[in-house]
Amino acid sequence: MASTTDKASGGKHGVADLGTITVAAVKDLRVAEDNPRRIPPRAVEIVALSLQRFGWQQPLVVDETNTILAGHTRLQAAKHLGLTQVPVVVARGLTEDEARAYRIADNRTHDFTTWDFPSLVDQLDGLAEDFSDVLALTDWEAVIAELENAEPANTDVDLPEQVKNTLDGFEVVVCFSSKEEALTAGPQLMDMPGVFDVRHKF
Repeated sequence: MASTTDKASGGKHGVADLGTITVAAVKDLRVAEDNPRRIPPRAVEIVALSLQRFGWQQPLVVDETNTILAGHTRLQAAKHLGLTQVPVVVARGLTEDEARAYRIADNRTHDFTTWDFPSLVDQLDGLAEDFSDVLALTDWEAVIAELENAEPANTDVDLPEQVKNTLDGFEVVVCFSSKEEALTAGPQLMDMPGVFDVRHKF
């Protein structure tokens, strides 16, 4: 695996350039012992399948002590596949607190996004034949089946007052009497000003 140098052009806009992408030995890398993100075996399995199918399209990010800042799952997947080397970018000049904050920020990005399920279903249908394993379609099928089989009991759910009056910066837990009501209320909640995420836990 050859080393490459890839510089971003964002430095003049206040964004530091991308560091040099190099190759590091897996045995020399250290996991962050205080990483708050939990990595289930299924995640490692799917990432390993992705690496096999698509190759390395994203390096790991490490600090100057070779401790992982971003890419713990990719590192575990590499070990799962028996790889001895991985591509890395060294994040230089970060303080200990900055490194810890970056690790959390990198893991949190998906918390602020949601799926457009109709679009997702259309794309998964088109990719199912060739990419079933790497897309973990069996997992998606269970999620989508729940959504499709849920028949809302009331299309005009009266949202609780504590939800209508949600204050900025607060997380409110709302409980519904049935799964159907929760799924029905989800889109209405997302349309409310200031709401950036709605999650279901049944």
